Amino acid sequence: MTGTQTSSTRCRRRTCLVFWRQLILFAVIGAAFMLVSVYQLYLNQWLQIRWRRWMTHTYLDRWLTNGVHYRMRLKGDAADNPDQRIADDVAMFIDQTLSLGIGLLSAVTMLASFGAILWGISSQVPLVIGNHEFAVPGYLVWIAAAFALMATMGAH
Repeated sequence: MTGTQTSSTRCRRRTCLVFWRQLILFAVIGAAFMLVSVYQLYLNQWLQIRWRRWMTHTYLDRWLTNGVHYRMRLKGDAADNPDQRIADDVAMFIDQTLSLGIGLLSAVTMLASFGAILWGISSQVPLVIGNHEFAVPGYLVWIAAAFALMATMGAH
């Protein structure tokens, strides 16, 4: 029985050691994720402010050039607070454009990374259907793509 207790104790120690290593790895990955998220938010806001300032300045310059703002009044097509409308429209345009662009970049990045992971996993594990084993390169990628296509078709 001493041999069994010793091997059980070794197994517990090894499991405990693996647990602490994984916990430290998780903490490092979590900290890196938080830093990247904060930096992404900072860059997004920085770009938004600079782009908004440039667009607002450009559109206001066009509106104020050659007395366009006076001629609008004389024509009778005067809009209420055109400078405020310009600022609001520019802000909305930039918010939606950045949101769409960052969403597209995020989706492409996730597609590439998860595609590579699925391809790697499916090359190591054979596809088993019944009593037959099949070696289909990247079969998990094809299954995920077929599922996404069917879900999209079902939603629309």
